[in-house]
Amino acid sequence: MKKGIVSAFLLLVLCAGKIAAQANTPIAAPKDAALYLAIDDDDHDFGNIQFKKPVAYTVHIQNISADTLTLTNVTVGCGCTVPEWKRGPYAPRDTFSVKVTFNGYADGKFVRTLTLLFNDKAQANIVKLLTFRGVGFEKLPVAADNSKDEIEEDDDVDAVALHSKINVKTKQKQIALAIR
Repeated sequence: MKKGIVSAFLLLVLCAGKIAAQANTPIAAPKDAALYLAIDDDDHDFGNIQFKKPVAYTVHIQNISADTLTLTNVTVGCGCTVPEWKRGPYAPRDTFSVKVTFNGYADGKFVRTLTLLFNDKAQANIVKLLTFRGVGFEKLPVAADNSKDEIEEDDDVDAVALHSKINVKTKQKQIALAIR
C-alpha cells in the first residue's frame, strides 16, 4: 500500500514538472506578413448590400519572399463567412487567391475578419488578417396602399436612407394604432 502511494506521488511530481517545463517554453512570435506577401485587397468594402443576399470577393496574394510558403489554414470570425482556398505550397513569385463569401445576414454596418496562417521552410508562423465591411439593408417594404408612405424617391436619396425613412413612418403608424 505504501509503495502504491509513493509511486502515485512520484508520478504526480513528474507530471507537474513536465507541465511546468512546457509552460515556460516560449512561443515564437509570428513573422511580419508584409515581408512575405503582397495582397491586393486586405480591407475590402462591399458598400451597400441587400440583407440575406450573399456577396463574394477574391483576394489575390503573391509570395514575395525568397522561401516557399504554405497556406496552412484560413480561419473566419463567424459562421457567416466562407473562405475557399488551397493549401499550397507556393514558391517565390507564385500568385494564388482566396475567395471570401459573406452570407449577407447583416442589417446595418458590419465588419468581419479572416486570418490567413502560413508556414515557411523553417516552419515559422506567418499570420495575415483580412477584413471586409459594408452596410446591409433589408428589402424596402411596400406600403399596403402602395403610396410608399408619402415619400418621394429623389435622385439624391439612396436606398438605405429611403429604407430608414420608411421604417420610421411604419413605426409611427404602429404606435398610433397601438394607442387607439
